[in-house]
Amino acid sequence: MRGGGFGDLADFWIEGLELPIGGKTYVVPEPSAETGLWLQTVWSAGVVMASAVANGEEPDAATRELAELDDDGEANLIERVLGAELLAELKADGVGPVKIKHVGLTAFYWVVLGEEPAKAYWQGRSPLSAVRPEGNREERRAAAKSSTRTRAASATPRPASRSGTKSLPTKQTSSKAKALRSRGSNSSNGGATSKPTSRRSTASTSGTKSS
Repeated sequence: MRGGGFGDLADFWIEGLELPIGGKTYVVPEPSAETGLWLQTVWSAGVVMASAVANGEEPDAATRELAELDDDGEANLIERVLGAELLAELKADGVGPVKIKHVGLTAFYWVVLGEEPAKAYWQGRSPLSAVRPEGNREERRAAAKSSTRTRAASATPRPASRSGTKSLPTKQTSSKAKALRSRGSNSSNGGATSKPTSRRSTASTSGTKSS
């Protein structure tokens, strides 16, 4: 029998991700192959960066460029993962920017991690709490080291960082990494205390939010 008894995918495949807001259900369409691969690359860069920061190391420039986004970069990611049509529908219905961002990051986790992690993020939990044990060990280890926040990153808007960049869903800085950076700043500035700047990344929104 051709197909090995699997059956036609079109007979049981669920198109898109359904997300209810205020009594209306919105459907996030499946992204194109190109967009899906790009989102996976952004996620992977965030995981690498989170691991580096957790270990007190400096991520390379290419990784940082992918994992950290300015306002335009973040808006581009949200539009690409939701699609221009759904984004326009949300705005037309009066859905605010914070909720739209939450929808976008939920869709992001749906693409890169799957439905259960996306559902966890949608409900305000860490998406990594729903990743199956047989998932990528390095991703889980890096995220576990760097994850210090468990609330959805979009629950409360964060002030813009002085550098003008935000990190997308994956980076969280551990207290150990903060201490290392603080010591480095103190020694290089003759003991002067430097104030940490606010940033967001792609492997961190996995979770909590100090934001």
